[in-house]
Amino acid sequence: MSQHIVVQEEKRFVFGWDQPLKSFYLQVHDSTRAEDEQIIVWLGATADTKMYNVENLVHAAYRHGLLIDYPMRVTLYGDKDDGV
Repeated sequence: MSQHIVVQEEKRFVFGWDQPLKSFYLQVHDSTRAEDEQIIVWLGATADTKMYNVENLVHAAYRHGLLIDYPMRVTLYGDKDDGV
């Protein structure tokens, strides 16, 4: 499983490729909330939210305030291709 972390002000974005689930995932953490309530978005872990393509992850991240740039997209393609 790959894991990439981007911190923007009070939000922490955790995303990558989960090989056992065969899905990209995205978590958005809000540090202004209580510790047990900080995860405000968790996509990719259930059948309804699976993301098979980098573009799906990019669009989901953008909807939640994160722009994934081209070099990171290339890295994510590599993560999936390598089965990380």
